[in-house]
Amino acid sequence: MLVVSFIRGDTSIEVWTSLSAAFDAIVLAGIHLEKRVDIHTPFFLCELRIRLFLICFSMDKFLATFMGRPPHLSHRYSVLQQPHELSDDELCSHEADLQAALVKSDVGVLKSGPPTRMTWRRIQWQRPVIREDILEIAIGTKYQNLHDLQDRIRIVRMRHQQQIDSMPEFARIDPETVLTRIQHDPTFLIPGRDSRWRPIDVQCLVSSHCATRHGEFLLERALFNKHKVDSSGLIAAARRLLTLVLKAHGLRQSCYEYQVDIVDVLAFYGVPSGGVLAMEMLKRDQKQISNAGYSRSEILQQLSVLVAALEAVSSEESNYAICAMGLNAIKKVLDRVLSRPAPRAAEVETMQPDTWVDPFQVYIDNDADFLQWLNSVEFQADGTIEPTLLS
Repeated sequence: MLVVSFIRGDTSIEVWTSLSAAFDAIVLAGIHLEKRVDIHTPFFLCELRIRLFLICFSMDKFLATFMGRPPHLSHRYSVLQQPHELSDDELCSHEADLQAALVKSDVGVLKSGPPTRMTWRRIQWQRPVIREDILEIAIGTKYQNLHDLQDRIRIVRMRHQQQIDSMPEFARIDPETVLTRIQHDPTFLIPGRDSRWRPIDVQCLVSSHCATRHGEFLLERALFNKHKVDSSGLIAAARRLLTLVLKAHGLRQSCYEYQVDIVDVLAFYGVPSGGVLAMEMLKRDQKQISNAGYSRSEILQQLSVLVAALEAVSSEESNYAICAMGLNAIKKVLDRVLSRPAPRAAEVETMQPDTWVDPFQVYIDNDADFLQWLNSVEFQADGTIEPTLLS
């Protein structure tokens, strides 16, 4: 499955069906239930099952969110458990060494020194549950009333903030501050850990905060798509997400030491947020909406940087297709915004409402379909979007 993912991309049908089979096997084996140490299950095996299910549960939510599909696994029928902060060597060590490592983990001795991958997984183990709640809001049919939807979003945001507040200081620090500090001072230390920021630490921090901002982006998009509320919240969320993505890419460009993998961040976070900002700019131009409170020049600069970043993605990358599709779509919009003649506002107003659908009000609740639609948009000679006939 990993080979298929590398060759075909994370969103390919082959990966989706392979993951479906893997998730079915997990349920059949009972790994979705509570994992306990007993006479038949030693500690290391129990811990590996906890880690395995957490990774699979997270991947399920990640792909389901991007593709706009119901998840295979649900926290309502599963038991997620927090993994221990143990290295692989410690996990497989003798009983005495293992117990000593567990004691250190329980009393917080491991709060010093560089964080490990298990450190990041341990402090974010509840995030997939919140992502499932966000997914239910984004693609579900339960909250059709605006008041009910707003109440549900308020509850999810409160739970999400509680999860963030429970994380250690180094995981809550503003990632943009870290990225800026590292560019000028590579010896900048991780708060509370007395160690330098390594590339893996930066990558984990950026991924964590991108996921947080993407969650807010999804909530704002759900409000906008389902109830056509003011788009200012969606635009602000998209800008915050894209700003972080571009700062992470800028660090990779300016500091050779921090050559972290940024392709997936560009594909799954940069392209959707950039697409929303590009379409908002096109809408304002075509409908002659005032740009008061809307930083058009700054967004143009951000989109131009995003285009350059997407152009630099190698065709050998597994998610190159997503980046290429996003690049084509955003470039097409930018070309029209920067070069098209003045919009024919009068003609737009005289369109017959029973045969024409406003292209900016199309209900698209997930990144994959939005990207497909954006990539297929056709423009008329004057630069306006081709009207879409109802079928």
